[in-house]
Formats: sequence, C-alpha cells, structure tokens
Amino acid sequence: MKNISEKIRLLLLAASILAAVFIIGGFFFSRDPLTVKDTLSHVMIRGEYRTEEGNWRPLSDLPDFYGRENLRPIYIRGHFSEEIEKNRIVMLRMLNVRLRLSVNGREIYSFGYAEKPNRYINSPGDVWHGFVSPGITPRDEVTIELRRVYAKDYDSPVKLMLENIYAGDKGELLLEVLYKRIGLLFFIGIFVPLLGLAELLASPLLFFFASKKIFLRFFYNAGFTFAAGGWIAINYDISTLLVPFPRVILAFEVICLYLASFFFTSYASTYMSGWRKRAAELCAAGGLSIFMMIAALAWRGITDLYRPMAFSTGVNIAIFLFAVISLVLEYKKTGDRTILPVLLSSVPALLGGIMDDLSYWQAVETPPIWVCMSFSLFITIQSVILIWEYKRGADAAARAERMEKELTESKVSVMLSQIEPHFIYNSLSTIKALCVKDPETAAEAVSHFAKYLRRNMDSLTEKRLIPFEEELSHLDNYFYLEKLRFRGLVELVYDLKTTNFMLPVLTLQPLAENAVRHGRSGGRKAITITVATERLADGWLLTVSDNGSGFDLEASIKGSGHLGLESTRKRVEYLCNGRLSVSSVPGIGTSVAIFIPYEGSY
Repeated sequence: MKNISEKIRLLLLAASILAAVFIIGGFFFSRDPLTVKDTLSHVMIRGEYRTEEGNWRPLSDLPDFYGRENLRPIYIRGHFSEEIEKNRIVMLRMLNVRLRLSVNGREIYSFGYAEKPNRYINSPGDVWHGFVSPGITPRDEVTIELRRVYAKDYDSPVKLMLENIYAGDKGELLLEVLYKRIGLLFFIGIFVPLLGLAELLASPLLFFFASKKIFLRFFYNAGFTFAAGGWIAINYDISTLLVPFPRVILAFEVICLYLASFFFTSYASTYMSGWRKRAAELCAAGGLSIFMMIAALAWRGITDLYRPMAFSTGVNIAIFLFAVISLVLEYKKTGDRTILPVLLSSVPALLGGIMDDLSYWQAVETPPIWVCMSFSLFITIQSVILIWEYKRGADAAARAERMEKELTESKVSVMLSQIEPHFIYNSLSTIKALCVKDPETAAEAVSHFAKYLRRNMDSLTEKRLIPFEEELSHLDNYFYLEKLRFRGLVELVYDLKTTNFMLPVLTLQPLAENAVRHGRSGGRKAITITVATERLADGWLLTVSDNGSGFDLEASIKGSGHLGLESTRKRVEYLCNGRLSVSSVPGIGTSVAIFIPYEGSY
C-alpha cells in the first residue's frame, strides 16, 4: 500500500511539472508576444441595425437579443473602422450563430450554412472563424445578416461578434488572447484536467491493491476532477483557436457537466450509509439517465445536446444540492468526522455552480473565476484527503498484518495449551484404565479424544467465524474426557436461548478449561459450569460461569494461567468487534461474558 501511495504522489508531481513546463514554455518560446498588438488590428463596425420588418437604428442602441422571440434574422450595415488589405485574414467571434457578410452588395463570406447538419449539436459552434479579405476600405458598405441558433446563451451573440473582429494572422490572434487572458484561471484550466487525467490513469492500480471503498472513492474523485477540470478548461476564446472542431467542444462541455454531477454524487455516496447512500446512488444514476434521454431526443431530431442547457444546468445543480444535503444528514446521523471536510469543501463548489447558473440565466453577473476557484478548492481539498486516507490505510494495513500475526501466534499458543503433555497423559491414563474395566466406554472415549485433537489442529488454519453449534460439539468432546477423569466432580449445564450466531474458533473450550482448572483450586472438589446464551437488542450474549473457588481478578488476569482467556479476548475483538468481560469473586465463582454485535457475527 505504501508503494502505491508513493506512485500516486509521483504521478501528481509529474502532472504538476508538465503543467509548469507548458506554461513556462508558452512564455519563452512564443514568437515575440509583446509585439502582437502592433501586428493585429482590432476592427470596429460603425453603422446601424434592424430586425425583420423593423426600422434601422444606430448600433449604439443595439440590445442583447435574448429570448426566443429574437431568433429572427438581424441585419447590420455600416463601414469598417479601418482598411483591411487584400489577402489579410479577418477573424470573427461566433457564438451559436449563422452569418452572411457582403461588401458593396456582393457576398464574400458565410458561416454556419455550408456545414453538414449534426443531430447532436445543431449550432456551428462557439468559435473564432474568418475569411480572407478581398481588400475592404472604410468607404465600402459592409452588410451582415445574422441568425441566432439558440434562444438563450451565456452572452449576447450579436454584441460578442461586433466587439471581436480582428484582422491579422490566426496565430497572432491566439497570442493576443493569451496575452490578455493568461492568469490564475489559465493556470487552473491547464492543471486541473491534467490532475484528473493522472488520477484516472492511477486508479486501476488501486483496483488490485486497495480496498473496494478506497478504489471507488479515488476513482469517483478522479472522474470529478477530470470532468470539472475539462469544464473549467473550456475557454472558447482560446480552445477554438487550437482545436478546429467547435461542435466537439460544445458536446464535450455538456458531457463534462453531467459527468461532474454524477462523479460528485457518487463520490459523496462513499461517505454515506443506509438509505442516504442508496438515494445518492440513484440520484447519480438518474442524472446520467436524463443525459441519455436528451441524447436519444437529439438522435430523433427533437432537440440537441446544447439547446436544453438551462434545463441541464438546473438538473445538475439539483443533483449537487441533493448530495450535499445527504452529506449533512449523514453527518448528523453518524457524527463521522471524516465527512466534515468533504461537506465544508463541497459547499463552495455548490455555491459556485449556482452562481454560474444564475449568470447563465442572466439573473446576476458572476465572474468565471468565482466558479472555477470554488470547484478547484473542492478538488484540492479532496486530493489532500485522499492522500491522507492512503497513508492511514497503509498504517491500518500494517496494523492488521501485525494483528493477524499475533492472532496466529495466539492460536498456536492456545492449541498447545489445550494439548499440553499432562492433559494427554491424564486422558490416555483414563482410557487405559477403562480398556480393562469398560471396553465400550474406552472406545467411546478414544473417539471423543480423536475429535478433540482434530478440532485443535484445524483451529490453526481456520480464519473464518464458525457456527455456535460447532463450538458446542467441540466443548462436548472436551467435557466427555474431563467427566471421565474427575468421575462426577465436574458438571456441564446448558441454558441456551439461542444458537443462531457465529463466533471465532476455540472460544468456548478455553473458557471451560479455565473454569475446570481454576474453579477446583483452593480445595474445591465439585463444581458446575453453566454455558448460557441470550439474544439482545443489538447482539448476542454468551456467558460461561462456574461456582468454583474464584480468583483475584487483577492479580490473576495478567498471569500465564489465563493465556487462553486473553487469546479469546483478542480474537473476539478483532474478528467480530465483540467484547469479553470477566467477573470473579473468591469463594463464590467466576463468570466470563462475551458480547457479539449483529454486524460482527456474519
């Protein structure tokens, strides 16, 4: 486990170094980024606009054009603010629009009309696109026909296009955008997806070397990191200049949105139990089902993946909110402190998602950095938590290994203590005497003695819990020999109200042996040993008591004479999370009680 944790840390470190190299390389190997503003021209249009059947109005009065009623064509006419030489590239920022551009009545450029229709994304994309200038002067009349694809967008498509017209090389435009936008958000957009990808690549290692809970927790967190990081990384001003597939980027954004809510809720469910865990898992599956339903409707041509974006974001925020509420209920129910850092770090992520939705619905203006920082905070905290859990798991595995070794050694000690030479000698001497006086009883005694030895030998390799009836059978074999030896001075009585439970091997016989050995000390001749069971509200109670001589509990419990008792205590605690308690009064007797909870007896 320790080696796995070290490998994961190395992968995370490698992802950090790769991100740093990418960023630093962008500074040192870009071609003269400080001279971009001299070679790239920002072109403005001065003129007027109108809608269908409307009057021409100044562009300074241009509205945002939100809403379904404004899906009708928008016409713009005017003049470029400067001359654009022949063969120079003109780049325009398109946001889910189709556009035709004419100069002096002759169409020289169209966007979104020639592309082949796509079932999943109807829009030609959120993208930079351009054309080669035929030579346009400020005196030429420029006419634009623009049609919006969706009724709702995160920005005004018309204003965005008019404010982002550049003349120059595509590479120069990329450098210009990077020059303006590089900063904390740029660093986050590079590092977080790389971190998620590194975690996803590392998760198969945990499938083979870690527990199911740790593997699922790591895998779901890795999935959320990658999905949320992918969503953060999509900066259309930059990505569409690098990736020439705008529809793929749009589809990737929608997929990341749904996957982020699925992985977040699934990750939160690993900290839950009972109905809350089941409800969170169903909620996560429901979110994916909604996405599949939208994809099916897109395939039938009823909608596309991006059109119901407002609905999609609402659904995913509801899923996020349900997961957080379930975590709160789980914390109130169990008081598990490991839930608290997950809960506290998920609240900013939830608020960031809500604020992003409000921005999309135009209720408030939300800076993107708010949203990205909230998700990045959650991802960072969860990564730290997981690293801590790996370390704790490694320490727990080492402790478990030591405990397993101690239990094995204690089994050997118990087995040897039960078949020590004097017991074998006494049993064989009794059988020898019976061979002359009562051969049939001697033969029966040999059968019990063989079964007794076999059970003690089998206990060395037995790691599972065994039924209580098997322990009773072993106790009967032991007491059959003891009754023959002491000739009526030792009696065994059963008061069994339940037998339907499991317990560690060699639990009853060491307790009965202690009762025989110590109960008859101090001059006591005849004793009665009682084995009783009872079903309680939260588990089973097993009691082995005697009316023997008793002993001083504090002085004797640490002695070698109670090796079997201490070994039984360790195995009950480790194997079934039970408890063993001893009470003894000199001259009255001794009672040993074992409590086995319901969850520890299967």
